[in-house]
Amino acid sequence: MIRKPSNYTLPLGLGAIFILLLAIILIATGQSNQALAQSDTDISSAFATITPTPNQEGDDSDEGNASMFPSLRPRGPEGEDEEPTETPTPTPIPLKNVVQNGGFETPGPRDIGAAKGWERYENGGAHFAWYDEQWREAVYSGKHSQLMEIYEVFNNKPYRTMAIYQTVPVLPQSNYLLTVHAIMRTKLFHELRNQGDFALDVGIDYSGRGDYNAVEFQGGWINIDLPEQSYHGSQTEHQDDQMPLQFTNFKTIINSGESRQITLFIRGAKRPPDHIEVNFNIDEVSLIGPDPSAPQPPQAIPAVVEEAVDAPPEVIEAAAEDNLPNAGGVLPSSTSHSILLVMGLVMLIMVMVGMKSIFPAEE
Repeated sequence: MIRKPSNYTLPLGLGAIFILLLAIILIATGQSNQALAQSDTDISSAFATITPTPNQEGDDSDEGNASMFPSLRPRGPEGEDEEPTETPTPTPIPLKNVVQNGGFETPGPRDIGAAKGWERYENGGAHFAWYDEQWREAVYSGKHSQLMEIYEVFNNKPYRTMAIYQTVPVLPQSNYLLTVHAIMRTKLFHELRNQGDFALDVGIDYSGRGDYNAVEFQGGWINIDLPEQSYHGSQTEHQDDQMPLQFTNFKTIINSGESRQITLFIRGAKRPPDHIEVNFNIDEVSLIGPDPSAPQPPQAIPAVVEEAVDAPPEVIEAAAEDNLPNAGGVLPSSTSHSILLVMGLVMLIMVMVGMKSIFPAEE
């Protein structure tokens, strides 16, 4: 006997098909959300670990990056430089001896006695004289040196001084090496020398105006420790003094401060007011430092820039998942795909059992 189909056959069949389609859609949606979530994670990871690197040869897409970030360089896992690049060193200012005619090889007028480029100073009250020295034993190098002599003090005045000086250009806030070669000679007997009666000093007028009196208030005088030697050197008649004259090589550092020109003084002093003669021979004077006429080097990179260059690349952490979509994003599924599949199968079995009870097998 054939049973007539129930009125519920069509709805139940459609319901089963609907459930199957729903299960398939849910599974497909879950896979799509998983792919989108994985894509978002990959993009976040890329921004979290990106480090700017210098432009590589042949990479046209990054043209210009090297000029935008000239000091950035790749770093290793511990933050050290993998391949450090050489930082350009500013070209140093060339050095120059700013003293003119420091070897005194070009004499001045005979009636003046000071070499060309040098001027004279004396505080009066004694016999002072400047000469172009050509005696070989009293010349350090070349054929000339500068001779200054003091003797015959008048009116019993102590501490008589004389000097040569020259105003020179300098670069502000720079160090200059001053070098002076000199000897000091007297007519005193050997046992009466080196009693502190005579001295040779150097001094700087930082105003550059050639002001002798300003030296005392602008750093003071620097003594060149010279031994007293025989006036006649190896030509003396005294048996214990028959030795060639020996030059003392004096060096000191002069800082220019705020000045663009300074005046260098080299002075001889005689303290007792007597008639004992003292001679000073000066040769090969130099003041070596940055050439003030040369272009200045580029300014150093500010410290804040150096810190920024040397700092490790900033790491941007990916945001934690909070089930909120980004702009244009898709909300990720929070339901397990396996559970959805099992639920679909269970519902399908239930539908099939229900249809079997409605449509029993034909007898």
